[in-house]
Amino acid sequence: MEPGKKEIDEQVFSEIYVNYYSRMLRFAYAYLMNKEDAENIVQDIFAYLWGNRSLLKEVRHLQAFLFMLVKRRCIDFLRLKINNSASSLSEIENEELEYKLYSLETLDEEGVTEEEMQRMLHKAIEHLPEKCRYIFIQAKINHKKYREIAAETGLSIQTIKNQMTIAIGKLQTELRRFLPFLMFVLG
Repeated sequence: MEPGKKEIDEQVFSEIYVNYYSRMLRFAYAYLMNKEDAENIVQDIFAYLWGNRSLLKEVRHLQAFLFMLVKRRCIDFLRLKINNSASSLSEIENEELEYKLYSLETLDEEGVTEEEMQRMLHKAIEHLPEKCRYIFIQAKINHKKYREIAAETGLSIQTIKNQMTIAIGKLQTELRRFLPFLMFVLG
């Protein structure tokens, strides 16, 4: 931002929108499980940010700031939903909402950096069984097609698919609490 400027201009705001909208939406959706509600929250945040552009020049860590805004809006939304519809929800639906709320409330956006997330992800990958880990790394990190991995390993494409399913399941279990945050940060 240029020295002396009181607020960010439309082009900078547009870049923020393009770079973060989909990440914010995925994060909100992971907790709300309703696309319309997630879109409304993210759009409300951008409307708020547009109206308060001068505040953005004070923000040192934009990604953490945006994450915090989405997290807080989702917490408010879930609290309201639990309070307003507790009697109309099944016990399972209510417990699921309460778990999501608890998970959001205990997720410490300031205590987990992108580097720490990367380390947690790599550590979780290292915990995968050897064959599973190799296949996952080839597919997701080295961007190889299942057919290529099958040719390299002598395994069938179906075995590659099965190993990927196992890998993703184990990673989801190990990183469950941080999955939405991982989606947001690693984008």
